[in-house]
Amino acid sequence: MNEEAARVLELCFAWDETPHPRPTPHAFCAARGCPELEGPLVVALERLAAHDAAHRAMWGPFGSPTPHGPPDDDADEGAPPITVPGFEVLGPIGRGGMGVVYRVRDGAGRELALKTVRTGLHADRDERDRFLEEVRCTAALDHPNVVRLYSVGSTGGLDYFTLELVPGGSLAACLANYVPAKGAGRAEHSRRQRAVAALMAGAARGVHHAHTHNITHRDLKPANLLLRTDAHVCVADFGLARRAGRELSLTCTGQTPGTPHYMTPEKSPGAGARRPTCGHWA
Repeated sequence: MNEEAARVLELCFAWDETPHPRPTPHAFCAARGCPELEGPLVVALERLAAHDAAHRAMWGPFGSPTPHGPPDDDADEGAPPITVPGFEVLGPIGRGGMGVVYRVRDGAGRELALKTVRTGLHADRDERDRFLEEVRCTAALDHPNVVRLYSVGSTGGLDYFTLELVPGGSLAACLANYVPAKGAGRAEHSRRQRAVAALMAGAARGVHHAHTHNITHRDLKPANLLLRTDAHVCVADFGLARRAGRELSLTCTGQTPGTPHYMTPEKSPGAGARRPTCGHWA
């Protein structure tokens, strides 16, 4: 993959994370300082849209969302049905720029989350390398505030790994629960502030554990904080994580991984060296 193609791929990931209503590709590229990539981005987005439409036409909708907390937007769109030996696939949970997550049941009857590369069997070498880097980063961590990895496998050319199924969904899906109602008294404000503080303390412990293993998450945000209980949060989705001294080719000069709204200022282009602790900004 040449540098331009890799930059366009990064733009596609950023586009996928951009909430609706999205800007025009022209404005999107201009805001990121790469107006010359508008044409290639439009072509790539058209191909992705055609790919997703083909899957929907072939396989049809998956039906209602699964009870794994509130699903991500468009969780059931573009997620092809899969068959994985040893697991009963119950349905899709969520879909992001890098992967698709399914709810599965193993032979022991446990319900787990199973993640695959978003492009499935069409994944190229760079996509598989980044996917395997996510596996390595997650496997290196063992902490109550980090999602647990259970197994890794490949079937028919489709790479996957399984994680604990976190029942509470993401913090992004329930942020409103932590905002006091209009007219709430001081006691209610205090109670909710303590609940938020407990969540943030848990997230900070999980991120610190990653830092002690020289791993920087690089995309910490409410959507990547999962809730086991109201007061127990775990850090998830190490798809953009980086281990010290290792940088995959998909992150190219001029491209900054992560979600802009949650980026620390020191991750902005031209800001110089970045410390692992930059994740604490989010």
